[in-house]
Order: sequence, then structure tokens, then C-alpha cells
Amino acid sequence: MRIAFISHEFPPDTGGGGIGTYLAQVTSWLAAEGHHVEVFCGAGNTAGFTLQPNRVGVHRITGEGGVEFRHAVVPVFAAAHQAGPFDVIEGNDFDAPALVIKQTFPQLPYVVKLHTPRFVIDQLHQRPLTIAQHWRMRLGSLRRGRWLVAPRPILSLPPAQAEISAVELADEIAAPSQAIADAALNWTAQAAGKISVFPYPYVPAPELLALSISSDPSPPWVTFVGRLEERKGVIGLADAIPLVLAVCPDARFRFIGRAMPSPVAGLDMSAFLEKRLGSARAQVEFTGPIPPTELPRYLGETAVLVAPSHWESFGLVCCEGLAAACAVIGSASGGMVEILDGGNCGVLVPPKNPAVLAQAIVRLLRDPTLRRQLGTAGRRRINDHYTWNQVRPAQLASYERAIQRCASHHVRNSSEANHAI
Repeated sequence: MRIAFISHEFPPDTGGGGIGTYLAQVTSWLAAEGHHVEVFCGAGNTAGFTLQPNRVGVHRITGEGGVEFRHAVVPVFAAAHQAGPFDVIEGNDFDAPALVIKQTFPQLPYVVKLHTPRFVIDQLHQRPLTIAQHWRMRLGSLRRGRWLVAPRPILSLPPAQAEISAVELADEIAAPSQAIADAALNWTAQAAGKISVFPYPYVPAPELLALSISSDPSPPWVTFVGRLEERKGVIGLADAIPLVLAVCPDARFRFIGRAMPSPVAGLDMSAFLEKRLGSARAQVEFTGPIPPTELPRYLGETAVLVAPSHWESFGLVCCEGLAAACAVIGSASGGMVEILDGGNCGVLVPPKNPAVLAQAIVRLLRDPTLRRQLGTAGRRRINDHYTWNQVRPAQLASYERAIQRCASHHVRNSSEANHAI
């Protein structure tokens, strides 16, 4: 099968998050099985084509993501498609990178891989105006002799409309969790009948699987891994820390990840959290981003891995924690519920509830036997449900469905056109 992946994010030049991690692994595995794989992605400093040692062809295209990349990728893709036609293309939902390609080549089978659209992230970050803020804006408008115009809903803005259009044009929608599959049905009724649910494949580093299940780290580290941004639940975690320390004073906390903007202008999230922690700051470490090769060392020191996101379509960090045999606390909203098997191999807590989060952390810190039980169950779940061998049949079947649906759609349209004539 000849498969093209369209995404601005593709490591190492662009994207170190979930989209880039997924693409780097899946393209390598598909190429190793003999499929012809090419990736059309953003560039760091140098544009052009390279054939990687793993036989994955990579087209690097300069420019920003979003609408700029969406259009810039078309001529590069068109030239490659003319040289050797692709059987199917896959594009992610975030920023709709393959939208214009599908519009240009409507007869080309198209899979949309759901991660989390930008408009969903924007909605999660959106804060309603307080009454005071609303009146300040209104008075300011009156002083300028203008009427206060209400901001447009996020879903009505062009970036959101592009992402929804990409989902509507898809021949197949691949969802890594039932949570985001259900969400997609709320975005557009045209998603109905095209969604298949199967997880991202995840093959953990051998160093994670080598970590001992019976370890009892001292001091007991509670670790967060991910971008330090509000939707990841880091503010709620910071508010939970003093509550935990009041009961478990020997606990230590670690935030691993890049600091994003905070609710306060001029402060990044790490600085914002440091101020918010007050006297508890002495028992909290901020590492900043780390190379993936260092993650096993940190998780080997971790008693409890905390992932309190407001919502996630999947939750790759939970997979990493389960592979490392950590006791994992995840959000009871979104795809983490499915990864943690409804709470059978981790602890689920409601988002935005620091008191309940603190109680869950304390419970696990005080019960090493429960931590070992969860670690054993979690590692077994990763091996039984998320490896490439487990996910591969569903991934390939997804491409085949896209090919069949696209062909059927164009045969039907051609028949209808002939009848009209």
C-alpha cells in the first residue's frame, strides 16, 4: 500500500507532542512491513526530500502551520502523487493539514486521524468574562464611541470551520478513544457512519519495561509529565500539593515539561505555579522539557504519576506511566478513562477538583501494596492492548475502509450524473 501522511508536525524538526510521536512510530512500522510511506510535513531550517534509513520518505516544507502549510503542501504532494500515485492519505484533525489536498484530489481516499482539534483546545482554554471585565469592556467601547460587539463563538471562526470541514470530507475517521468519537459526532452530523475506534499504537522503550514493579522510591516523588498549560490540569495539581504535604510531609513533586503561557500576562506557567505554591515551592521541582531518553530515569523515581487534564482525546502519558509500572492518576474525563480501563489499572479523578486529587495522591503514597497492584495491572494492559501487533489489524482495516468508501462514493456520484444526463 502507498500511504501519504500529511502533518505539519513530524520530528525531529517539528512537533514533539502526541501527533509527532504517533507519526514517527507508525510510519516506521508500516515501512518496515513493506508499505511505501511518505510524510509531508513542516521544516526546521531546510526544506526538501530525504529518504530516512527506515525507508520513510520525508518531504519538508518551510512555513508556519495552519492555513499556510495547508496550501503550501499541495504542490509538493501533487508532484509526488503524479510520480507514484498514493492509495490513501492520512491527515490529522489539528489545523486540518490535508484539507486542501482532499479538496484538490477528491477521488483520493482520505483518513482523518483524530487527536484533538485546535478549536477544542481553544474551548478548553477559554475563560468566561467576569461581570467586572464585561463592564470594563463595555465602558471602554462607549468612551471610544463604539458599541460593544460580542466575540464570535470559537466554532464559527475560520480555523474551526476548516477542521470541521476536514472531518466532513473524510472517507474514514479514526478515533483513538470512544470519548473523541462521541465528541466528533457533536461537531458534525456528517461524521456518523464513518468513525472507527481503535487506540494509538504504543511500543514502550525497553528501559521503561525494565523498571521494577516492586520499587518503593525514597523520597516518594509525585510526577507530572507534559506541557505546563492550564488544560493539562497543572493549576489544580499545584493547588493540591499543600493539601498532600499537610498529610505526607516527605512527599516531593516534579513538573516535567515545557512551560506555556499562564493566565497572568508576563508569567509563563512555571513562574505562575511557583508563585501559587507559596511555601510548598521548596518541595517542588520544575525540570523543563527533557529528552525522551531521560524519561525512564525520572519515572523510575516516581511513586505516583499524575495526569489531571481537563480533557484528553487519548492520554499518551498514561501509557508511559503504565509501561513504567507507576501508579497512575488520570482524569475521569476523556480518553484516559479507557486507557486506565475504567479505573482497574489506575485511579480516576474528576478534573478541576484539587481536594479529590489530593486525596487520591495521599491514598497511593500511603499504600505501596496498591501501587504495586496497579503497576502490575497497568503494564499488563499496555502489553495486551496497545502494541503495534495489537493495533496493526485495525489500522490497516481503517485504510481499506477509506479506499472502499471513496471508490463507492465516486461510483455513486458518476451513476447519478449519468442518470441526470
